[in-house]
Amino acid sequence: MITTEETAARNPEPVTPGKRKFGEMNGASGLATPKTGGQAFATPPRPGPLSAAFLDMVSPATTPTPARFANAAGSLDGLYEEVAGALRAQNVFVGEEARAAVRDVCAVFARRALGVEKGRDISQLALRARDAKIEELKRRIGTLEAELETERAVVQHLRWEMEVQERE
Repeated sequence: MITTEETAARNPEPVTPGKRKFGEMNGASGLATPKTGGQAFATPPRPGPLSAAFLDMVSPATTPTPARFANAAGSLDGLYEEVAGALRAQNVFVGEEARAAVRDVCAVFARRALGVEKGRDISQLALRARDAKIEELKRRIGTLEAELETERAVVQHLRWEMEVQERE
């Protein structure tokens, strides 16, 4: 039989698993890692900066948008047109700088209104999802209660059978 002293003399390093040094782990296990040259965790290359040609191709007119937001730019102009129409009806002359300032203010408020509208839509979707989850959980509770009732009935039946067998 080999004693621990003889084993220690043959193996200068401990045999039991323990904490390894980083140098021992790096490439020693044979697993592919990014440092050892393997592609186990390869990340896709990052796209470079957008070229001017690409930016010219992408414009609000050519970019597809959902139908519900298609008139968003129209709503920005619509508010300004209403304000400008009200000023014209009162025969108020507005200079070019003031007109630009009014247009900017109208654009800010129209964007806020659009943001509130989008937020409302998102909130409604979240509420619908929550309600659907509640209904799903109610159905699950009903199913589990029915299973529990069935299990209780089975246990009650087995107890009855044991009583009948003991009487016999």
